[in-house]
Amino acid sequence: MIPHVSRLIELWRIAAHYRLDTLFPAEELPEKARHILSLIRMHPAAWSSKERKNPLKLKQALEDMGPLAIKLGQLLSTRRDLIPPEVLQQLVLLQDRVKPFGSDVAQMRIQESLKADVNTLFARFDEQPLAAASIAQVHTAALHDGREVVVEVTVLISASRFCRILKFWNGSAIFWKNVLKRHARCIYPKLFRTIARLS
Repeated sequence: MIPHVSRLIELWRIAAHYRLDTLFPAEELPEKARHILSLIRMHPAAWSSKERKNPLKLKQALEDMGPLAIKLGQLLSTRRDLIPPEVLQQLVLLQDRVKPFGSDVAQMRIQESLKADVNTLFARFDEQPLAAASIAQVHTAALHDGREVVVEVTVLISASRFCRILKFWNGSAIFWKNVLKRHARCIYPKLFRTIARLS
C-alpha cells in the first residue's frame, strides 16, 4: 500500500494545475521521466489550466506544495552552477518573496504569542509584509514610544503535522534518489548526480 496517498494526489493536482510538465523538453528527458510528464498531463487540472505560459509557475507550485517544498527550492536556488537560468530566476524568489499568509493570520499569531492585542503592542502595524519566506514573514511596525521595529511572524505547524510532512518527504527523497541514480545521464546530469548523493 502506498503511504500518504492523499498527499500524493494533492501534489499531482498542483503539478498539473501549474503545468510543470512544460518546464523541460520531454525529448531531452529519460523515458521514465517522460512517463511522469504524461501522468501530470492526464490530471483534469491540466486540461483547463491557463498556467502553461506563466513565467512563475514553478515558484507558485512550490509555494502551494508547502514549507518543505519551498525549502527545497531555496536550497536549489543557491546552486547557480547546476540550475538552468530560466528555472533559477523563479527559485531565487523563494528566498524572500514567497506568497505571504494573510495579515489577519499574522496578527492572530502575534496575539497568541505575546498575549496582547496588536493595537496594544504597537502604535502602527503594517499589514503588508516586508518579506516572506517558507515558515515566516516580517512586518514593519512602530512602538508607542515612536521606535520603529521589525516583527517576525512564524507559521504555526503542530508537531504531529510536522512529523507527517517529514515522513512523506523522506519517503519521496528515497524514491527520487533511486530514480536519479538510474538516470544520471539526463538533461542536467551534474545536478541529478549531486541530488542522488545527498542521502
